[in-house]
Amino acid sequence: MPKRQLPIEDELIINHLRCEAMVERQRDAFDVDDDAPHVPSTDPLSNPQSRRTPVHVS
Repeated sequence: MPKRQLPIEDELIINHLRCEAMVERQRDAFDVDDDAPHVPSTDPLSNPQSRRTPVHVS
Protein backbone atom coordinates (compact mmCIF):
# COMPACT_ATOMS: atom_id res chain seq x y z
CA MET A 1 0.00 0.00 0.00
CA PRO A 2 1.69 3.24 -1.13
CA LYS A 3 1.96 6.22 1.20
CA ARG A 4 -0.55 8.95 0.63
CA GLN A 5 1.09 12.28 -0.17
CA LEU A 6 0.49 15.10 2.31
CA PRO A 7 -0.86 18.43 1.14
CA ILE A 8 1.85 21.02 0.47
CA GLU A 9 0.82 23.16 3.47
CA ASP A 10 1.18 20.20 5.81
CA GLU A 11 4.62 19.39 4.40
CA LEU A 12 5.71 23.00 4.89
CA ILE A 13 4.52 23.00 8.51
CA ILE A 14 6.28 19.70 9.26
CA ASN A 15 9.47 20.94 7.59
CA HIS A 16 9.32 24.19 9.58
CA LEU A 17 8.89 22.29 12.86
CA ARG A 18 11.84 20.04 11.99
CA CYS A 19 14.02 23.09 11.32
CA GLU A 20 12.95 24.71 14.61
CA ALA A 21 13.76 21.51 16.50
CA MET A 22 17.19 21.31 14.84
CA VAL A 23 17.99 24.92 15.79
CA GLU A 24 16.77 24.32 19.35
CA ARG A 25 19.02 21.24 19.69
CA GLN A 26 22.00 23.24 18.44
CA ARG A 27 21.28 26.04 20.91
CA ASP A 28 20.99 23.56 23.77
CA ALA A 29 24.32 21.99 22.81
CA PHE A 30 26.14 25.33 23.07
CA ASP A 31 24.08 26.93 25.84
CA VAL A 32 25.90 27.70 29.09
CA ASP A 33 23.77 27.08 32.16
CA ASP A 34 24.39 30.00 34.52
CA ASP A 35 22.63 28.18 37.36
CA ALA A 36 24.91 25.15 37.21
CA PRO A 37 27.30 24.91 40.16
CA HIS A 38 30.86 25.86 39.32
CA VAL A 39 33.44 23.47 40.65
CA PRO A 40 36.90 25.06 40.79
CA SER A 41 39.73 22.97 39.36
CA THR A 42 41.78 23.51 42.54
CA ASP A 43 40.97 24.29 46.13
CA PRO A 44 41.12 28.10 46.36
CA LEU A 45 42.12 27.90 50.04
CA SER A 46 45.01 25.50 49.53
CA ASN A 47 48.64 26.54 49.66
CA PRO A 48 49.73 27.91 46.23
CA GLN A 49 53.06 26.06 46.47
CA SER A 50 51.31 22.75 46.90
CA ARG A 51 49.48 23.32 43.60
CA ARG A 52 52.71 23.60 41.63
CA THR A 53 53.88 20.66 39.62
CA PRO A 54 56.85 19.04 41.34
CA VAL A 55 60.24 19.57 39.73
CA HIS A 56 62.69 16.68 40.05
CA VAL A 57 66.28 17.78 40.34
CA SER A 58 68.93 15.15 39.71
